[in-house]
Amino acid sequence: SVPTVLSSKYILTSISLTKFCQSTSAARAIFQEYKLSDETDWERLINTYQGNPLWLAVTAMMIQELFAGKVSEFLECEGLILADTLQSQLERQWQRLTQIEQAIMMQLKDENLPVTLPQILKTVSKHSMSATSDVLTAIQSLKRRFLMDMIEQGEDKFFNLNLVYQQYLSRRSC
Repeated sequence: SVPTVLSSKYILTSISLTKFCQSTSAARAIFQEYKLSDETDWERLINTYQGNPLWLAVTAMMIQELFAGKVSEFLECEGLILADTLQSQLERQWQRLTQIEQAIMMQLKDENLPVTLPQILKTVSKHSMSATSDVLTAIQSLKRRFLMDMIEQGEDKFFNLNLVYQQYLSRRSC
């Protein structure tokens, strides 16, 4: 990922703090930098934006600008809010995806529920005439970049889009 400078103290890339750190201290440092209030709501904000430091910083900037730093007021808004800066970053990321990766993500958006690997293989292979190995490689790539999540329920594994991308793709296709 290309680093993004959002303040004098942070150069952020699209990594997930919750995936790489046991604590949320880095996310809290971002919130403190933007002087956000309502610390009791910070965990919810971190979870909503999946611990992604770039997404959190862009959102923190919006909360400071439009909500005077009040996280609770921001969280009262209906639906997931994607700032223009965040939407632009997501669009750039979307444009770098392969056609197979885009097809998988659109399937997950359209399903709106977690799907199994055989469902993905059947749908994507049928529409794009892609080899199974290409689809599997694309799924691994999307998982590595935290663009899709895997949910394990017993012995079954399901895949879905993260909330931010679900919202972005829903708006994009309108």
